[in-house]
Amino acid sequence: MAEGLLRHEAGDRFETHSAGTIATTVRPEARTVMSEIGIDLSGQESKTLDRFLYEPFDLVVTVCDQANAACPDFPNARERFHWSIPDPAGIQGSEEERLAAFRSARLDLEGRIRAEILEPAAGTARLEHYRKLEQMYLSAPTNAHYQPGIEISQAAARVTIDVRSEFHHAAGGVHGSVYFKALDDACFFAANSVVEDVFVLTSQFNIQLVRPISEGRLIAAGRVLHSGRSSQIVRGELHDESGNLLAVGQGTFIRSGDRLTSEMGYRLP
Repeated sequence: MAEGLLRHEAGDRFETHSAGTIATTVRPEARTVMSEIGIDLSGQESKTLDRFLYEPFDLVVTVCDQANAACPDFPNARERFHWSIPDPAGIQGSEEERLAAFRSARLDLEGRIRAEILEPAAGTARLEHYRKLEQMYLSAPTNAHYQPGIEISQAAARVTIDVRSEFHHAAGGVHGSVYFKALDDACFFAANSVVEDVFVLTSQFNIQLVRPISEGRLIAAGRVLHSGRSSQIVRGELHDESGNLLAVGQGTFIRSGDRLTSEMGYRLP
């Protein structure tokens, strides 16, 4: 999944390979949860580490504790990271429970890839753009009520909202408008991450509700599927903290005539 994510996000800038301590098969759950965000793993195969042992990698990343303990030294690698991510393949249970574990791992991988690989390679000016957008979002009057968190990276954004009782409808679940807000906000700022001069506008946005939630945290992740000269198409997913899929959304965002300025909150905190 990590190989597919990095290749999808920045295949023009990184050459990416993956391998494990034992060659098996690409799990069907991995194929499913990656296809949900438009990434096809059909061209990937399970490989063992010895194939790459002496490659001159800039970075080697181990993604679970067992792999880190068993991973040999890569003598020609410049740097090595370890990300302690629970192995979703170890989860036993129903198909939905297994898929939730793989979604949770995918979300963790996405966040770490953006924060530790893509952002350091993005350059100071672009990182400043992301931080200014985050400040603009947090300072918007409407967010005094929702109190969200946001993380913006290249062509992607993640919005979190902690569920409170005032978000409930009469039956005790979170109102669909909160689902919509979280998804639209994440997709909106994923779109604005690739537009550095003007504010973007939501042209259209549709969501599909999958399951209810009444407590915990809403986690919305948006990613740009297509970026054109005047518009972006962005897809989003909403999950709970266990990786369960709550809703999906997709929309089109267009450039406005309003330049990004400090007056609208577009500034460093």
